[in-house]
Amino acid sequence: MLLKNNIRNKIIVLGLALFWLLPAPFAFAQGVKDTDFDGLTDQGENRIFLTNPTLPDTDGDGYLDSAEILMGSDPLDLHDPEVTFALQRGTAKPQEIPWPWYIARAAGLAGYFILFIMVILGISIQTRIAYKIIKPVSALALHRFMGIALSITMLAHIISLLFDKYLKFTIIDVLVPLVSPFKPVYMSLGIIGLYLLSAVIITSLFLRIKWPRLWRLLHYLTYPIFLLFFLHGVLIGTDTALPLMTYAYWITGLIASAFVFFRLYRYWRKIQLTDKILTASQYEKVS
Repeated sequence: MLLKNNIRNKIIVLGLALFWLLPAPFAFAQGVKDTDFDGLTDQGENRIFLTNPTLPDTDGDGYLDSAEILMGSDPLDLHDPEVTFALQRGTAKPQEIPWPWYIARAAGLAGYFILFIMVILGISIQTRIAYKIIKPVSALALHRFMGIALSITMLAHIISLLFDKYLKFTIIDVLVPLVSPFKPVYMSLGIIGLYLLSAVIITSLFLRIKWPRLWRLLHYLTYPIFLLFFLHGVLIGTDTALPLMTYAYWITGLIASAFVFFRLYRYWRKIQLTDKILTASQYEKVS
């Protein structure tokens, strides 16, 4: 009877997860659709920049709409002087599809959502909630796999930025805080998060068994890392002005916050219970 109830609970949880998650890729694909391949989503062009989503160069000056926005020029003004200035400094390439920019955006978004899943899964493992749905070995293996996937997406995000022909990032721009000419403070949030994430990954690979306390202490950095990546994505992402991406960021942020507070509450309860047990044992010894 107990086995049947466990199977039924797993089916219900899986069904609810599929019900909520299956429409997400289709909604996300619609939200990031870019018909004219100019580096701006159709929704962004219609609602924010007021450019033509079917024309890669709305004002006909020879430069993609996304390139003009990144350069600070007006994509609706054929005679905007910023275009000439950008051409002189060599930061603009006319009518060239910004594939590195697409890859950087996709890798950044994928990395953020992978980190979100890791935070939820990690807390579920610590509180043993995950073990009610999947086996402990499977949960830990999935957590490690997500860590590897996150490392790959972050590496792709950084490398693709170095090949962007509009912003002309250097290796120093993407690795040293407050150096980038493009939104240096917001860029620094991602850079600091990257270094903290590297510390978590390295200690997980080499120190988990030898120095478990140090590994556990550094592993708690995952929570501020998520906050840094959240702020980095919200404040610097070109897609965050879209309602879909805004909702996605804030919903995941609220869910992660709820899980973190639940984890802290469980930890506080554990301390309270330990204190009661110690007090009771000391009382028994005295009596």
